Amino acid sequence: MRELDSLRKEMDRIDDELTRVFVRRMRLSAEIARYKQSKRLPLYDPAREREVLAKAVSICGEGMEHYAGCLYRTLFAASRSYQQQALAADALAEPRGAGSRE
Repeated sequence: MRELDSLRKEMDRIDDELTRVFVRRMRLSAEIARYKQSKRLPLYDPAREREVLAKAVSICGEGMEHYAGCLYRTLFAASRSYQQQALAADALAEPRGAGSRE
């Protein structure tokens, strides 16, 4: 059995990688939100979330389904929140009258 320090170092490396991938995912979700807004599409797409969740659960394998579901439901909620924040910030940064039809 490996020593605790060795296990923790490996966990730290994985956490670092997860954090980098999480940031990329969140930034991409903001881009998706801007695209959807420009095309007047709803931000929330439950069918897409079900599709992504099903794929993740199938990849994780037996015994991890519940935990994969917890992770992805949390990611979806965080992404929706971040998308709304990004769109609100964009709206505040927009010059007055830029979005109007005058």
